[in-house]
Amino acid sequence: MKTMNKKIFIGVFSLFVFLFQAQVKVNSAEYFWDTDPGEGSANPLTALDGSFDNTIENILQNNITIPTSAGFHVLNVRVKDSQGVWGPIFKNVIHTGTPSITGAVNLTNAEYFWDADPGEGNATVLTALDGSFDNAVENILQNNIPIAQPIGFHIFNVRVKDNQGVWGPVFKNAVYIETTVLGTKEVKLTKNIVCYPNPADDIINFNATGKMNIYSSEGRLVLSKDNIDGSKGVNVSSLIKGNYILTIENKDGRFSSKFIKK
Repeated sequence: MKTMNKKIFIGVFSLFVFLFQAQVKVNSAEYFWDTDPGEGSANPLTALDGSFDNTIENILQNNITIPTSAGFHVLNVRVKDSQGVWGPIFKNVIHTGTPSITGAVNLTNAEYFWDADPGEGNATVLTALDGSFDNAVENILQNNIPIAQPIGFHIFNVRVKDNQGVWGPVFKNAVYIETTVLGTKEVKLTKNIVCYPNPADDIINFNATGKMNIYSSEGRLVLSKDNIDGSKGVNVSSLIKGNYILTIENKDGRFSSKFIKK
């Protein structure tokens, strides 16, 4: 959680896109506050070296004017690749305006949860690296967080509470779980899966059969079919341009592959 008064300075940071069969590079980037104006209609960002022409780009932007209303706002950033595909939105929650609380504010608690919110104070407790939550900024080392089940997209959530007893906003991260218990057949199947053509227009093929699910880069299920033979092709013309993950489940196990819809 950050507090700003007039302008936000975004230091040098990196933007990247998924890599598929062909090399994909960042072509442009844009940002917007709160409400999405639509892909290509937000405020353009500039590459630090003056040109978007690499898979990873650094950006220096120091003239972003904050919203006029005080309170929590969401700064959103997204990039477009050389295939003309816009990637997922990277979000950062920022508090603008002058805080009404006087005196030092320190963290006292932190917790995490997967997917469904159990309510403030009811999630799994996180521990401060130094053993005590007593500073405004705390480092957390947590290496025993159980992985969400089953395979597919899940949302990992973290929030903190200050010494005023106030819980902050939930920080979310979409995570794709590739597999649960790795078996020999499943590992072999995962290595052999191929989606083609990639990028795809209206039809996507793959060398597997079974129950098929296609997820957007944000983790939303957009297409599901039972008993699919991938060699005969699947019609994906209804999907908008973007990055997708295709998953298959059959008697041999579960596996996934990424593809681009042109």
